[in-house]
Amino acid sequence: MAQTTNFDRWMERNLADPEWRTGYEEARTEFDLALAITRARIDAGLTQEQLAERMGVSQATVANLERPGKGHSTTSLARLARALDKRCVIMFVPPEASLDDPEKAGVEAAIL
Repeated sequence: MAQTTNFDRWMERNLADPEWRTGYEEARTEFDLALAITRARIDAGLTQEQLAERMGVSQATVANLERPGKGHSTTSLARLARALDKRCVIMFVPPEASLDDPEKAGVEAAIL
């Protein structure tokens, strides 16, 4: 059985506060998106400079895309996807849905 740490107790206490929990979940979403963007670039074997060249933007713009909390636009995400020879899909999924069968789960998606 895993031992409860001070961090675990701190998280449990803070997650009980609805306002704190909302902020945490919003921040986690930003981190997840930034991480997905960074992984896609690395998986494509590109540096930030190389991706910037493909996108027609500066390296600083790519660095900002890989940074959480920058409020990425759908236009930027679509440009990024094209530069990586990928498609960007935004899905709206019921919280309890399994993505094993997206159609059955009631998933609505937009492909950029």
